[in-house]
Amino acid sequence: MNWTAWIASKHALLVHLPIAAALMIPLPIIAAQRGGRGIRPWWTTCRYLAWIGTVGSLLALASGFYLARAHGNLAAEAFWGPATPGMPYLFRVHEIGGAASVVLGALCLKSLYRRRQEHQGIGFPALLAGLAWCFTSYLSSYSGAVMVGQHPAPQILVAPPRLSEAKPAPAPAPPPVVAEAPRDPEAQAPLRALDYLALRGLHGEPVKSAPHGNRWIRVWVNPEAEQA
Repeated sequence: MNWTAWIASKHALLVHLPIAAALMIPLPIIAAQRGGRGIRPWWTTCRYLAWIGTVGSLLALASGFYLARAHGNLAAEAFWGPATPGMPYLFRVHEIGGAASVVLGALCLKSLYRRRQEHQGIGFPALLAGLAWCFTSYLSSYSGAVMVGQHPAPQILVAPPRLSEAKPAPAPAPPPVVAEAPRDPEAQAPLRALDYLALRGLHGEPVKSAPHGNRWIRVWVNPEAEQA
């Protein structure tokens, strides 16, 4: 395990101390707003928490950066996570909160070391920086707890499910065209039963027929044809 992997593995341990310092620092800053004798211990308490929180936030930011690279949340050349909805957006909120905690911690520390007299108090800029630092630290800690599954993700940060577009149903295939067979004119003709006993010969004896090559023929017809 190299040193970057070791720092990344300590991220969950390093975040607790700066978060605790940032959440507690507004109380001694409020107490140090009044002037008078005996206010110096409150100044010392504020500066102690500011140093612990700022240095701890810087270490937590570095360890979180290497941890995100190890888990694939950050690309090799990127510093900020993607702003896509869902968990990537939540990771970006966590990352911005961590970076803002370092900046606000340094501003709070600088405001705590302004030249002040005992009768003046610690000053309003220190209180404003401490409250902003407390808020960003809470935002970063809450988003980190959601990412590791300790808290449910709020609906505003969860990507809505994509509704698949309903595709129109395909049109049914036309029925195969069956070629009609040629109609037989005799198929629809009424059935006619031929009465062989009623047939009558047109010739008494067989005769030769010239259209038939002078062959012997004898024609038999029914009574209706005989009258025609």
